[in-house]
Amino acid sequence: MEKTEQEVTVETKPCAICGERGKVTVPMRSYLLWCDGLLIQDAMPNTPRADREQLMTGIHGRCFDAAFYEEETSEEDYEEELGL
Repeated sequence: MEKTEQEVTVETKPCAICGERGKVTVPMRSYLLWCDGLLIQDAMPNTPRADREQLMTGIHGRCFDAAFYEEETSEEDYEEELGL
């Protein structure tokens, strides 16, 4: 973990999809609030959802999209074809 006065860069755990680690930079105060038990969305409301997810699970936003976005799109197309 790299620190500056106002931000911290956290190395995340390995992504469950690609296996690689990542880094996320967030405000130091927000990170400490999260570490102290505040829900991440409350501790870091201005941090993008993909970054918060990566901090919690290690899953990169691009990996999440690649794994799940296609399914959602296909399901929507399928429902449209059925007239649902």
